[in-house]
Amino acid sequence: MFIDLIKANKNLFINELDLCKKNGLKTYIYGAGIGAENIIKRFGTKFNFAGMVVDKRYFTPKKDTYILEEVVAYEKINLVIGHRDFKKENLKPFANNIEKIIDLDCWHGNYEADPTLFDRKFIIENAEKLTWIYNELQDKDSKDALVGYINQKISMDYKYLKSVYRKEGQYFDSGIIKLYDNESFVDCGAYIGDTAEEFVKRINRQFIKPCVAWELIFWKTLTEYFQDPLKKLMDFRLVYHALQTYRLNCYALNLMREV
Repeated sequence: MFIDLIKANKNLFINELDLCKKNGLKTYIYGAGIGAENIIKRFGTKFNFAGMVVDKRYFTPKKDTYILEEVVAYEKINLVIGHRDFKKENLKPFANNIEKIIDLDCWHGNYEADPTLFDRKFIIENAEKLTWIYNELQDKDSKDALVGYINQKISMDYKYLKSVYRKEGQYFDSGIIKLYDNESFVDCGAYIGDTAEEFVKRINRQFIKPCVAWELIFWKTLTEYFQDPLKKLMDFRLVYHALQTYRLNCYALNLMREV
């Protein structure tokens, strides 16, 4: 049965916060963006975070935000990871002054849309509906992804989705979609442009129509990505005008009409 595939039964992040309380050290959130703010909103009423910290090179003055290098210079701390693309090796220089690093799926999601925590109680109460969804999925990969997602959201342990994640063919699976030479592609929320790049590489360059990438929040990252001279896509863009980028949100309807 589907319900038997849901192995997670407790939230590891809450367990880790309890351990932080016991060691008596201040606990900071590594990051100062939307992810860090989500953590504070979701868990801050029950746990007293000391603030947010960022690397010195990324620091801009902000309430309750500090420079990591300065904090660890005079105290030992616990650190909750609250941003994208975290790499543990970046914290090696501060290892002696960081007692505990909590790297769990605790910062994703829109708190304003859903402030509740996903738990096993929800699964049990909605087992019939979830089983129906699971049975309607037509391939093993989709079923495994659903099980992995639910287990991860209950536990906040990245291992569940890592076990089913695949980078290649993530958006253009040849078993589902066939791309022809005259395709156009609009990426609503392009992030750094990696999906747009994959699209361009998958179709015949000679017949490329504009590939449009819209991004607002990560616009600077997107433009820097395509200005990198090592990116082969730049050759495609300059010669065949394969990519057009716009600083837009896909819900900005008035701006969309102007484009």
